[in-house]
Amino acid sequence: MENLGFIFQDEEVEKSIREQKPYIINSPKSKAAACLNRITYSLLNQDIEPLEDSGIGGFFKKFFNFMDVRDKEFDKNDEEE
Repeated sequence: MENLGFIFQDEEVEKSIREQKPYIINSPKSKAAACLNRITYSLLNQDIEPLEDSGIGGFFKKFFNFMDVRDKEFDKNDEEE
């Protein structure tokens, strides 16, 4: 089994569990969310057909663009620390 990454221990995850909300939505800028975004990106990092801007294709296009922005933001935060 291949190791895809790790998720930092994060108080925001515990808070989200208590509130019964996904931490990726409840705290999208948390370190744990950034780790999950990296894992997701690595799983999805493959050649895919171009997506349309509307309907389900548009949704996924926006989602993948969001994930790319989050990945770059995570790298930027690492450089600042």
